[in-house]
Amino acid sequence: MTSPHCRSIVAGVSALGILACHRAPPPTGDRLWAHYARGGEVVTAVIDGDLERARRAGRVLAEEAAAESLGSRRGAHTVELRREAIRMAEAGDIPAAAAAVGAMAKTCGDCHQSRLANPRFMPALVPIEGRNAIQTQMQLHRWAADRMWDGLAHPSDSAWAWGARMLAMEPLYQFDVGLRTGDMEQAQRLAQRVYDLGRRARGTTDPAARAELYGEFLATCASCHTVARPRR
Repeated sequence: MTSPHCRSIVAGVSALGILACHRAPPPTGDRLWAHYARGGEVVTAVIDGDLERARRAGRVLAEEAAAESLGSRRGAHTVELRREAIRMAEAGDIPAAAAAVGAMAKTCGDCHQSRLANPRFMPALVPIEGRNAIQTQMQLHRWAADRMWDGLAHPSDSAWAWGARMLAMEPLYQFDVGLRTGDMEQAQRLAQRVYDLGRRARGTTDPAARAELYGEFLATCASCHTVARPRR
């Protein structure tokens, strides 16, 4: 779920949701791309189960939001974005950080709707089949995470639906995970949870409920990666 190809998707697509939600200071060169990549860093850190990296990203986002709120017509939403970034920076565990990610994406969507904005997202193609079942479905899960982020941050019902549909595919990787961990029951439980979240997501329309569910999904990814890292 953390291949270079998939990381480039979230850095190039997901970060646009955060960037479009507030006015950045005039960037140049590498600084512009670093700002774009911030959203990708947040999501990837949580999916990887790296709490300290997620906290660092939260601190940077909070500082940027504070600076960008000065003189911005997006003040209320930027304040909310900063609040969620601080929540991430102070998260005591991955589930708390994941919940903050979902809330931040929703804040971006709220801002876009209030300003009748229509940010342009460029969704990546569905990943090709991997070397084995676990690699294939981890790539698809990452693709789903990016589409569901788009669904919250755009906001876009169709993007959310595509991501939810991908999660609701019958899991085929739990046996591989069980072989790695020696705990087939745990592997089955984690795979079933992702599948159940996908089914719930397909019927969830309220933005706040979607944000909460998205956080649960990211936290579940992290739980699995803690015990069985996917091959890169």
